[in-house]
Amino acid sequence: MGIVVGFVARVASTALAACSAAAWPTSRPGALAVGFARGILIVLEGGNILHTILYGASGLLTSLPSSLTVLGMYVFQNFLNLLIPSASGQAATSLPILLPMGDMADITRQTTCIIFQIGNGLSNILVPTSGTFMVALTMAKVPYGKWAKWFIPLLGLQFAAGAVLVLIANAIRLGPNVSRKKEGISMKETIQTAAESFLPALWAMSRAMYDHPELGLEEVNSSRMLREWLAEQGFKVEENFHGLPTAFRAVYGSGRPVLGFLCEYDALPEVGHGCGHDLIGVVSAGAAAVLRQTVDAVGGTLIVYGTPDEEITCTKVQLTDEGAFDELDVALMLHPYQKTCGRMGSIGIYPVQYEFFGKKCHANEAGPGSDCINALDAAVAAYLSVNQVKQYLDANIYGILNSGGTLPNIIPDYASLRYYIRCDQEWKTRQAVERINRCVQGAADSMGAELKITQYLCPTQPLLLNEPLLDAYEANMAALGEPVVVEEANRLSTDAGNVSFRIPTLHAMLGIHGCGGVDLHTEEFAARTVTEEGREATRLGVCALAGVGYDLLTRPELLEAVRADFQRGIREQDEKGVSSSCY
Repeated sequence: MGIVVGFVARVASTALAACSAAAWPTSRPGALAVGFARGILIVLEGGNILHTILYGASGLLTSLPSSLTVLGMYVFQNFLNLLIPSASGQAATSLPILLPMGDMADITRQTTCIIFQIGNGLSNILVPTSGTFMVALTMAKVPYGKWAKWFIPLLGLQFAAGAVLVLIANAIRLGPNVSRKKEGISMKETIQTAAESFLPALWAMSRAMYDHPELGLEEVNSSRMLREWLAEQGFKVEENFHGLPTAFRAVYGSGRPVLGFLCEYDALPEVGHGCGHDLIGVVSAGAAAVLRQTVDAVGGTLIVYGTPDEEITCTKVQLTDEGAFDELDVALMLHPYQKTCGRMGSIGIYPVQYEFFGKKCHANEAGPGSDCINALDAAVAAYLSVNQVKQYLDANIYGILNSGGTLPNIIPDYASLRYYIRCDQEWKTRQAVERINRCVQGAADSMGAELKITQYLCPTQPLLLNEPLLDAYEANMAALGEPVVVEEANRLSTDAGNVSFRIPTLHAMLGIHGCGGVDLHTEEFAARTVTEEGREATRLGVCALAGVGYDLLTRPELLEAVRADFQRGIREQDEKGVSSSCY
């Protein structure tokens, strides 16, 4: 600025340099003061001290009556001005907290803005973190203590006058939105607005996944896009989660409750995103990002999990078994489908292999008195026995002879069967597995063969439905004008079922309009995900999932109901089921 002034006044460059050199000794203390003030701010921001202060203040103030809340917000804003003299810095830091705080306390937005305006700036001629103020005092050769002693009484009068104005603004409900509650304006509408603002970025990521589908555990670009976007939204991202190269964990906030959002982004061979996973990932990530302001205001933690390869290796089974989700209170996700429904459930798949070990010999030597043990006879006897008993079980049971010898003149010493046991309830799966195991063991014993029972793939459990979570989902969809239908058939399988037996889980279906009669795992369904109907489904999914998250963060009674229903469901499964030793 001094150079500009010198140029305008046509001061010679040599004279200007001489003036600058002469002024340097007196400006050094001011420069040091600026640097010191900036250092304080860096420590406060870098150490998350400011965030801790903001979180503590929001939790305290929202529990007070509105008249006391406005005064508390006013005191808080003045205190924040001591730490952040910059008006723009305060706006970026405090307004995302003050606005939702005021909304929840039924304080008008105009009153909140008055609190910010009066609380910001007036104390800048006192605070030592204001670089400009400290330089001015230094150049005027006025000791800070002397200035503070003179100015503090005036600042007290100004503070009192501001408090009166704030109370008046709250009393008359200043502003065009006289009563947000009376007009039906709620945080849910704020959520919808935030979802709209994120939609272009989310849709771009979804379209990129569709255009470049990646198979399970190869989702390098899909995982990277979600991680980078979440990092931009303020989430702390961990890569290579639990040793899975395309898995991740992204965290925002602190304290309880802890809500988990499950992302999927793997494609299928030949049909690409025929299961709609290009939408699952962006809906979960978008819903979590929308809830940041709520977490800032009321507390809680949001965790987004990137869970690759749902279709083949079912990594959520591994993550569940390793305790990755034990930190959660609730897990949330939506799956694209032909229609929007909540209580559809899923089918669990128990893959089991039965291996029979006998004694090999020449076919001519087999017969009475021979010590040969035909492993194939044991397998066939087991297969026929299972076919007889399965008609008495409420399960879909189908198997194949996987191995049974090489030549007809050699009695095989090894044979194997592989089965899929599908059930819509966990207790049915346990019951079926135990009955079939006894049948197969009996067949092996009758032939004198040894039996080995293994799981050749990870088993997926049927979804343990949580009624309060489903009610919340249906209510949020209804508020968005989206009809929720009842789907009786449980035709799908998901590794989220395993999560639901560890943590209360919402895995509901998100309808794409115009998909009636279009089956999942087809190129036709994949193409529907990138239509305008798919874009609208993405918006609805983000709003509804964030709405459920908001309900869980702000309604402790809902969270308690979710926990109670989860415990009830586990008890019922244990009471109806037989021994769990088959697992």
